[in-house]
Amino acid sequence: RLMTQTRVLAVVSIAFAFCLPVSAAMQEPDAAKPATGNAPAVPTAMVHLRGRIVSWDGKPIVGAAVALAPAKSMTTAELLANPPQVTGADGSFDFTAPAEPPETRDPPVLLVAAKGMASIARSVAWNYEKTKTATANPKKQRARDTDIKEVVLPDGARLVGRVRDADGKPIAGAMVVARDMLESHRVLQGPRFDSYCRTRSDEQGIFQLANTLPNAVNLDISLPGYYRQQIEAVAIDSPLEVRLQRGGAILGRVLDHEGRGVADATVTANYERRGGVDMARTDADGSFRLNLDRPARYRLTATKSISRSKSLSKNSDVLEGPRA
Repeated sequence: RLMTQTRVLAVVSIAFAFCLPVSAAMQEPDAAKPATGNAPAVPTAMVHLRGRIVSWDGKPIVGAAVALAPAKSMTTAELLANPPQVTGADGSFDFTAPAEPPETRDPPVLLVAAKGMASIARSVAWNYEKTKTATANPKKQRARDTDIKEVVLPDGARLVGRVRDADGKPIAGAMVVARDMLESHRVLQGPRFDSYCRTRSDEQGIFQLANTLPNAVNLDISLPGYYRQQIEAVAIDSPLEVRLQRGGAILGRVLDHEGRGVADATVTANYERRGGVDMARTDADGSFRLNLDRPARYRLTATKSISRSKSLSKNSDVLEGPRA
């Protein structure tokens, strides 16, 4: 039986190898101070990302919804309802993006959905060129115009289900993500489509994945305050019932060697049964809150970026979580 509620306090200390105050030492070493006076702002360089959306037999898909955005920023239904772009008669799309995008843990990916097809979320393989600052920082690069050629959408299917709690009551707002089972399997891999369909359960706990693969999908169901549920090899031809068990939260602070809170550090929980799932970013005082995803032991990893090419990282001891 799972524990009904768990609150775990964890403190992670990062021993920084310098004695400057954190607020000053965490600035990028190559970042220039803002110019004073009326100097004109330097325009942001933009580049193009182009490609074509086609079906399995190479035919262009007209009117497909396309976005260049973080995968978690929208559901598949939201993408279809309000697409940033739709493909033309030849299935083509053309996005503009900053040549030097800001660093983020959730970078933009190519999101594509079309009626009757399985939706996808694909990382963008940009073409890069070295900048003029390469001598000072060789790892600093900027993107060039990139054509990713043809992106294939496989045939899709519709999967419905309901999310309930341990007492059988419907759960609203649960996030449900469907992916291709073969893409995470080391032996049974086939053609890679980067299939990704995302939705939320409604007030009755019902969810609908209208753009998933017709077979062999993995489901990931999550909601803050509940343990994450992962279901493999889901059958499409029958409604699915999912039960979520009440979980809790991991609360703590990330500190420097002088006991001060470290702001804007990332914290990830790695469980003994599964790898890291989600991450949190610390507040100004170093505090963080993570959902307790699994009833198992876990280790926290805190990371603080110092510059584009350098970061500090520290692992906690193995922490005891609740047991099933």
